[in-house]
Amino acid sequence: MWLLLSFLSAFTQAVYLAIAKKFVKNLSPYVLGSGFFFAAVPFLLGYAAIYGWPQLRAEFYLGAFCAAVLNIAAMIFLYKGLDCTDLSVGSAALALTPILALLASFFILGEVPSILGGVGVIVAVIGFTIVAHEHKNKDCSIEEELKNKKQRRCLVFLLAAAALYSVSVNFDKIASVNSTPSFAAFFVLTAIGFGALLIVIGRKETLNLKRKNNFAGLTVLGLVNLVAVLVWYAALSQGLVVYSVAIKRLSVFLGVGFGYFWFKEKNIKRKFAGAVVVLIGLALIIIFK
Repeated sequence: MWLLLSFLSAFTQAVYLAIAKKFVKNLSPYVLGSGFFFAAVPFLLGYAAIYGWPQLRAEFYLGAFCAAVLNIAAMIFLYKGLDCTDLSVGSAALALTPILALLASFFILGEVPSILGGVGVIVAVIGFTIVAHEHKNKDCSIEEELKNKKQRRCLVFLLAAAALYSVSVNFDKIASVNSTPSFAAFFVLTAIGFGALLIVIGRKETLNLKRKNNFAGLTVLGLVNLVAVLVWYAALSQGLVVYSVAIKRLSVFLGVGFGYFWFKEKNIKRKFAGAVVVLIGLALIIIFK
């Protein structure tokens, strides 16, 4: 079941990134993140009204707090990176998450994958790297060179987001297994959105929230992310962190597709070739889990 949930998480993650890419040009990362609060809090209150507030141990609150703080930071870096790079490259830049999660989950949770499963993670990351690679044209114009430099700076933001996600995913799991996946998802997303909302208020950006079109878009973004987090937490509660993360990064296929059809991005053949390498790595992970 965790396998199906991880693939579903990949799909919802790709849709979430594509929508975020659309909005990030006009709204700050903090305003975008505040949409999580408005999307998640009704579900959190509804869950509490129907099932009651579950009895939670200290481990849940520790996991939820650390997950919220790390995800806020990662979200800010992710949106800053998406603002000035291709969606396909941005999706692929998160490829380091499985390798970093492999290390982080070993030290934090004591999870040890099989040798061939670990090899599969490495192969998948190599495939993602192929997708992210940009060939430098010696005869490119000054404008193209500046664009390439800007994209490289954005990759730094995206790699920082990947590093933070590789750690936060372990606290996501701690929160999930010490509660129900649904409650944990609603709670953590509400906390992330509330933290972002406080930053928006501190930066005096509340005017952007009051605009009808912006609020509707933020709510949609938050709802899509809510679905992504729900299936993600469910997957984490049933499978090893590193495997779930690796399969979730199958979203690079959809990221390449969305980038080509929605944002008219180039070099589609090379990016899909890298995605095939990713598929080989994911096959190793699934077969030898």
